[in-house]
Amino acid sequence: AKRVNSARNKADKEAALAAMNGEIAALQGLLKPEYTLVEAAVAAVSNADDKLLCGQLMVNYGNVAIDKASQKRGLQMQLDSGRLPPETVPLVHVTLGRLAMESGDYATAQRELKAGVDGGYTKDESEFHLANAYLLDKQLPLGLKMLHDAITRNGTASPEYWIDNGVVIAFNNKLPAETNLLAGDLVTYYPSKTNWSRAIFTVTTINKYAGQDRLDLLRLRDRTGSFEDGSDYVDYIVYADPKRLPAEVLRLIDQGIAAGMITLDTPVDGLGNTVGKLQTQARGRLAGDKELLVVQEKDARGPRADAATVVGAADTFLSHGMSAKAEEMYRLALTKPGVDAGRVNLRLGIALVDQGKFAEAIEAFGKVTDTRAPIAQLWMVYAKNKMAGK
Repeated sequence: AKRVNSARNKADKEAALAAMNGEIAALQGLLKPEYTLVEAAVAAVSNADDKLLCGQLMVNYGNVAIDKASQKRGLQMQLDSGRLPPETVPLVHVTLGRLAMESGDYATAQRELKAGVDGGYTKDESEFHLANAYLLDKQLPLGLKMLHDAITRNGTASPEYWIDNGVVIAFNNKLPAETNLLAGDLVTYYPSKTNWSRAIFTVTTINKYAGQDRLDLLRLRDRTGSFEDGSDYVDYIVYADPKRLPAEVLRLIDQGIAAGMITLDTPVDGLGNTVGKLQTQARGRLAGDKELLVVQEKDARGPRADAATVVGAADTFLSHGMSAKAEEMYRLALTKPGVDAGRVNLRLGIALVDQGKFAEAIEAFGKVTDTRAPIAQLWMVYAKNKMAGK
């Protein structure tokens, strides 16, 4: 087996595999008399205790002869005997399930692994193998749900590659609900900058977010420090729009240049616009934007202010980093008829996070139940992590 694993190319691997199989066959030939004796003992079984003993003999033979069929047969005999100690039964089920997995018998693997896990045996990554038995059997939503459930039960005891595996399978198979769940698991238990980048990318892409929804995910990239390259900064600058949110755009341009990810000459589209040109636009709008804040707040507090007026004021305050004022305006907006409650609760949560009001932010994110729910869920993970000091 070591020779097979260390082979450098396909031809060497095939040669090593053939040699290994030859050695196993030779070993089994040498052990044929022992196998005959075990078979004779099995044929003479007359009670449950005999069946248990012969099952143990069959497993021992299978282990020595590297004969998986004998291992499976012996384990099944032990189960069928009814004489196994209760605490051993789950392990035997799991072992049978693992052997079935190796032979591609996924139905048996699912049944046996489930019996073992339900019986309390969760060592040796049994829960992961159970989920994998469904995934390999192309029962993807069920397998991914089982994987998510195992991850949430075990928390940080779940290896990171369990979650990585689930995210890749869900994303590659275009399963949004499962991708959203597992991306959240990734940053809940392993909140590195790299994982935040992966989670935000997968949630953005699988849900096809654009416009203002994309902007709120880019804001999460900013808070988590998970910009991958200059394209992330360019996207943020474009979606924020120097004409609409100049203060936010200018801050991001300065940040991206300081990080060495963009320059003033970095192109932002195919029309000849550059970061420098957008910076000039934003600077030209900044003074007027600050003056507009006073007017917007006054209008928002007026008795005839509609939802759009109040939300516009809140968005401007948020872009200037005036999160307490933004919170006040978003809460006011939620009292107005016709308000887009999903977007407002999401941005209310962002304003609360920026003030360190994490419990209130989590409550606001939890009220987002429309198509933006996956965005809110990632922001909720971020708030929970911050509250836990991560």
